[in-house]
Amino acid sequence: MSKKVTFYDGGCADCQHVAAFLSANGIDYERKNVKAHPKLLDELKQRGTQALPAVIVDTKIVTGWNEAELKKVTV
Repeated sequence: MSKKVTFYDGGCADCQHVAAFLSANGIDYERKNVKAHPKLLDELKQRGTQALPAVIVDTKIVTGWNEAELKKVTV
């Protein structure tokens, strides 16, 4: 089973859409709040992006609210 990690800022509309999508589809994931823990931005940059929200599944990254891409990597 792939590990899913979501980086988010805690309040943006796209972050809320991603969280709702993952929850509605019963997808287990780890949430990393960069607003509460700014050092997490360094980890996100090392993975090749600075955009939020960022859903990482193995080596695939989906940024922003992109339901079609999220379905490809999570469902």
